[in-house]
Amino acid sequence: MAEEEAATIDADVRQWQVRRIDIRSPVLKDAWPVARLELEHPVRGRYLTVGNPVKLSASPTTIGPSPLLGQHREEILRELGYGDDDIGALARDGAI
Repeated sequence: MAEEEAATIDADVRQWQVRRIDIRSPVLKDAWPVARLELEHPVRGRYLTVGNPVKLSASPTTIGPSPLLGQHREEILRELGYGDDDIGALARDGAI
């Protein structure tokens, strides 16, 4: 049973895997049905991406560049209750 579940999960992951959108894609050349956005990334530079096609007046969305690896690490650890000493110890031990 566990093997069947693992195979199903693996197939689902492959099926729904997000792929990089080619900038030459017709989706990015046509203004409808999604808006094109130009974003600035600290490493990648300026790039074109698609906006959120779902517009909800009570739940607006913001589109921004992906975070850098570890960019929000300390903020998240603090939200989880870790203090400066704990975070420092994790860093010294090579855990983060």
